[in-house]
Amino acid sequence: MINAKKQKVIIVDDHEMVRIGLKLTLEDYEEFQIVAEGEDGSDAVSLCMEHSPDLLLIDMKMPGIDGIEASLKIKSFQPDIKILMLTAHDSQEIIAQAISAGINGYVIKTSPSEEIILAIKMVSKGSSYYPDNHQVLELNSEQKLSGREIEILKLISKGFSSTQIGEKLFLSKYTILNHRKNIIRKLNLKNTTEAVLYASSNGII
Repeated sequence: MINAKKQKVIIVDDHEMVRIGLKLTLEDYEEFQIVAEGEDGSDAVSLCMEHSPDLLLIDMKMPGIDGIEASLKIKSFQPDIKILMLTAHDSQEIIAQAISAGINGYVIKTSPSEEIILAIKMVSKGSSYYPDNHQVLELNSEQKLSGREIEILKLISKGFSSTQIGEKLFLSKYTILNHRKNIIRKLNLKNTTEAVLYASSNGII
């Protein structure tokens, strides 16, 4: 039987013990091959250029270039790479930043190894992964977004303001603000950040 191709993995974290822990966690899984490791965002960019990995595990907060900025740079030359962000914090702001940078998911560093492996496997297969408290965003059939609302949500996820979106779509800022309110209402969410998370989790963006 022909063995399946291994997923090439790079680990980047400024704490050596975190890198060691991740390597030990992945050792029992034959589908992964750790090809390099680094300790800051600059390492992440140069190592990805050198090795073209399938999966990058990267810390969010590091000296110099952080994980968000490094991911943006890496996605610019390797758009198909899968990126799982490692973080000590769990907030909607982090989710929004991660989505905007093209990151496929994130996991809390202190999570049980089983959850970390689940996150790695899901992201490596092209799915998104977010901790449980951010995954229960369901959309009922009667709450479908219109084509225009989806278009606006995609632009919001890229960081455009209501004024900028209005200019792109030749609509007034107030029309865009109304659309934003309708999107949040239809999805039964609290704010635009949650709407962006919903869109990412459901393949809209």
